[in-house]
Amino acid sequence: MCAVKAPRDDYAPSRIAYRVNRLWLSPVFRISMLWLLPMGVIGGGIGLWASQPGSQELITNVQVAVMARMRDQPDFQVKQMAVKGASPELTREIRRVLDLEFPVSVLDLDLDEIRVKVTAFDAVEHVNAHVVLGGALMLEITQRQPVVIWRTARGLALLDEGGMRVAVAETRDAAPELPLKAGWYGARIATFWAFLASSPMWLFRGLVAAMAGPGTALDLVTTVALAGWLALWVLSMRAAARPGPGIAGRDELA
Repeated sequence: MCAVKAPRDDYAPSRIAYRVNRLWLSPVFRISMLWLLPMGVIGGGIGLWASQPGSQELITNVQVAVMARMRDQPDFQVKQMAVKGASPELTREIRRVLDLEFPVSVLDLDLDEIRVKVTAFDAVEHVNAHVVLGGALMLEITQRQPVVIWRTARGLALLDEGGMRVAVAETRDAAPELPLKAGWYGARIATFWAFLASSPMWLFRGLVAAMAGPGTALDLVTTVALAGWLALWVLSMRAAARPGPGIAGRDELA
């Protein structure tokens, strides 16, 4: 007798298995099942846990403890401040205005606020504030360089090439090497003084005009009065530009 062979299994997939295999061939479905779905489940669980009041209090306490621990670390301590590129007088004023107490944690330093305070000085054109290795706060100052002394009604001011005020000078001797320029205030005073000093000559001209009338005498007196006023005006303008004391205690220009 011949052995009876068992019927062969049907290797054809079922309808559901076929559709699943077709879906698995899709990159979008495969990425969603392998990455997006697990990440969504994990993220949802974390969000649900973090939304509980007790979990929020725990997170806050851990954050405060970590920040306090970091502040106490020696590597995060700033022990001194160095000012580079500024004059000794400006350096003293910067230290006085900032009024920092060392040591201080780098986490408590507001570098933007420090830059704003230092830039507020007239003599500071630019400042770069950063913490360097070794626990030092470094301020790199670009200081304005005065090129002229400007005299106004409020006193003497040192100006740079762009016309920005660098400092206020109490006297001309504060920067004897710089040229002195008089503003409109000196010109107004010079013109007023020339008119005031020459007023007797103009009064005499009026008297001649009233008594003698038009003629050679009136023309001669008019010429002398005009020449006298012009000479007084030139001398007054030269005196206004002459070195002299300023007005102390003024910090604004006219």
